[in-house]
Amino acid sequence: MNDRHHFIPRAPDGSLGKATAHLRQLIHSIFHSTRIRETHSTQKPEASSLLIDISLQRQGFRLQINTHIALTGITAIFGRSGCGKTSLLRALAGLEPKVSGDICFGEQVWLSGTYRCPAEQRRIGLVSQNDSLLPHLTVEQNLLFGYQRTSPDLRQLHPEDIYQQLDLTPLLHKAVQQLSGGQKQRVALGRALLAQPQLLLLDEPLSALDRIGRQEIVPYLRRVLIDINIPVLLISHQLEDVVQLADFLILLEQGQLKAQGALAKLLHSEPELQSEAMSVLYARQLPKEPSLPSSVCQLELSEQRILLPASPSPSTNLPKMCRLRIRAKDVSVSLRPLEQSSIQVQLPVQVTHWQAASSSAELFLYLSLSDGQQLLAQISQYSFDQLGIKKGCRLYANIKAAAIS
Repeated sequence: MNDRHHFIPRAPDGSLGKATAHLRQLIHSIFHSTRIRETHSTQKPEASSLLIDISLQRQGFRLQINTHIALTGITAIFGRSGCGKTSLLRALAGLEPKVSGDICFGEQVWLSGTYRCPAEQRRIGLVSQNDSLLPHLTVEQNLLFGYQRTSPDLRQLHPEDIYQQLDLTPLLHKAVQQLSGGQKQRVALGRALLAQPQLLLLDEPLSALDRIGRQEIVPYLRRVLIDINIPVLLISHQLEDVVQLADFLILLEQGQLKAQGALAKLLHSEPELQSEAMSVLYARQLPKEPSLPSSVCQLELSEQRILLPASPSPSTNLPKMCRLRIRAKDVSVSLRPLEQSSIQVQLPVQVTHWQAASSSAELFLYLSLSDGQQLLAQISQYSFDQLGIKKGCRLYANIKAAAIS
C-alpha cells in the first residue's frame, strides 16, 4: 500500500506539478478518509473545470496562459490571427510536444512536469476547417469509424440519435466526394461525437464554407451543441460565428489571456469585439397559439411576448431558451411606444450609460431590460440630443423582427 503514489510523475527537480499535486491530494483523501469513501464511493467525480497553466515558446512568439474553464456549455477562444488560438487547442489535444506546465481536465491530469497523457487517451473530439473525412469510405463508414473503436461502456451517444440530430440519414450511403461543404462538416461533427469524446474542440469549423454553406450548418451546430452534455471549445476569428454559437468567451492577444467571461457581457466591454457592435439576448420559447400563422414563432423576452419570423431550422423541436443576435445599428429608441408601425418588437428599457462610436456623429447607447439583460443601440448624436436622453431615463427599444437572428 505504501507504493500507491509511485505512479504519479514528478517534475525534473523532483517536485510535483500543480495538477499532479492536486491528484495526489485526492488519492490521499480517498485512502485515508472513511467518511469520503462511504459518501462518494459510488459517485463519478465531477469534471467541473479545465485547469490550464501552460507555456509554449516558438521563434518570435510565446503562448502563456493561466486560467480555468468551466466544463459546461460552449466557450469560444477568439482573437486575431497569430494570437495563439490553434496553439492552445493543440496543447489541450496533446499535439504540442514543446508545451510545458499543467493541464488538468477535472480530476484527470493531462500534463504535469514530465508527464504527458497521450492524445488518444484524452478522449477529445476534434473538428477542423478541413473535414478530414476518409475518401475511400462511405458517409456511414466514416461516421462509425471512431464509434466501432470505442469501448461499449463509454458509448453514451448513439448513431441513430446523431443521424437524426444532424439530418444525416439521407447521406449515409453516399460517397464523401458527393457531399457539399456543409454536408461534409456535418458528417465530420457526427463522426467526432460518435467517438464519445469528453471534450469537443471545434477549430474554425465554418471558415472553409461560403455563405450558403454556413447557413446550412449553423442550425445543426446550434441544436446538437445544445442537446449534447459535452463541454465545447470553439476557435474562430469571425465574431459572427462566435456570437451565433458561444456562451462564454476567452479573448487572446499576442499569446496572452486578455479577457474571459460571459459572451453577452464581454461584447459590450471589450473594444476588440465592437468592430460590429451587437448584443446577445436570451428568450424563452412559448407554445404556439393556434391563431398564429405558421410563418411566425412566439417568444418571451424580458417579460414581453414577441413574434419573430419562424426559423428555417431543420428541426421543429426548438430549444426552450433561444439565443437572439441583435446588431446595434438595428435598434432605435423612442420616448413612447410606436403606433401603427411595422416594428413589432418594442421593449421598455432604461439607459445605463453611453459612449462615443467610431464616428463623432454617432454613439452607443447601453440599455438595460427589465430582466437585467443588456441591449446596445447605435444612434446619431443628433437623435440623442433631440430626445434629451439622460442616464436612468426610460425609453422603448424598437427592433425590426426581420433583423433579429
